[in-house]
Amino acid sequence: MSTIHYHLDEDFVASDIVRWYQKEPVGATAVITLRGYPCVRMYHRANEQVYWCTEGNRGLTISLDDAQQRLAMFQGRWRVGM
Repeated sequence: MSTIHYHLDEDFVASDIVRWYQKEPVGATAVITLRGYPCVRMYHRANEQVYWCTEGNRGLTISLDDAQQRLAMFQGRWRVGM
């Protein structure tokens, strides 16, 4: 399956996860680099769910909406510190 690399806030924002999900097949992976945090790997699962896994840790299956909200929290943290 395909693996696509993104950098949050540089070429990817939280809402982009929905577009990624819609265009990629089940099993595809998005690796999202977060400034100051371990990168996040998201694996496309069926039924609008993704497997969210941070580098070096165990993951969990969450809804697409939850994944978008989690990424949005990381975006907010960066903007405060800028």
